[in-house]
Amino acid sequence: TVAETGDCGATRNITHGTGACFTLSGNVKEALTGLNVGNVLVSVQTQAGVEVKNAATNIMGNFTIPFLMSNPDYKIIITKAGYKTGGILHYVFANDQTVQLYLFPNNFLGLAAIVLRWTDITDLDAHLRFSAGGTDYHLYHRSREVGGSSLDLDNTTQNGQETVTIKSAEAGVEYSYYVKSYLHQCFNAKTKVQLFDEFGMLISEFTGRLTDEVRWNVFKFIPSLGASSLVTEDNYETNSPESEKEGIELHDEAVQLKKIFSSIIEKSK
Repeated sequence: TVAETGDCGATRNITHGTGACFTLSGNVKEALTGLNVGNVLVSVQTQAGVEVKNAATNIMGNFTIPFLMSNPDYKIIITKAGYKTGGILHYVFANDQTVQLYLFPNNFLGLAAIVLRWTDITDLDAHLRFSAGGTDYHLYHRSREVGGSSLDLDNTTQNGQETVTIKSAEAGVEYSYYVKSYLHQCFNAKTKVQLFDEFGMLISEFTGRLTDEVRWNVFKFIPSLGASSLVTEDNYETNSPESEKEGIELHDEAVQLKKIFSSIIEKSK
């Protein structure tokens, strides 16, 4: 049992912590919209579920929890009426830190959600590939609803977000997630991918890096097995068999459109 210096003076006995005091600051946003969420209860807990300290977010979604003791494995739980319980199940505190947290609305239904966010790049595209029941599926901006998974939109802005929702999945099926730069621009460290479970808890976060490659292979994941199945790839490539296949798909689409337009013109004569 370690005495927690709640104000670095007064103490109460809780089994946690290893030493110095520090401050945890952060912000809470709605995962699907990126909007700040006020009046969220942010609770720092031990892995046994014992609350160490808490705070509420202000109208801008910001919070500060001072005088926490360093701990190799806290968890952060966030709650608000109308939203699923969210947070981070394993978070290492060792000094003053700032954390970004997200909430999902109660009406979010899915086994997992993958959120891509980017800044100072134009038009990144989320891609999800998997095979189930003898069929190969490719979820991306030209095919936004396949095999029980969906992509919310094709965001072509400079600072954007795209969310993939895995609504249903066959047992044991592995999903491969990657990001492509549609305009072949460089990736940067402001690009982030977050994987959330069905309860809205953050499983893992991936941060891009500055590179002139056009494809970022992020991770592989088996939704039916949960977080334990996550395999981090985090590598980049200039081209790939999938890229060539996508090029063939686009060419075939262009050929079909040309035939349709030609037919319309002939009928109008």
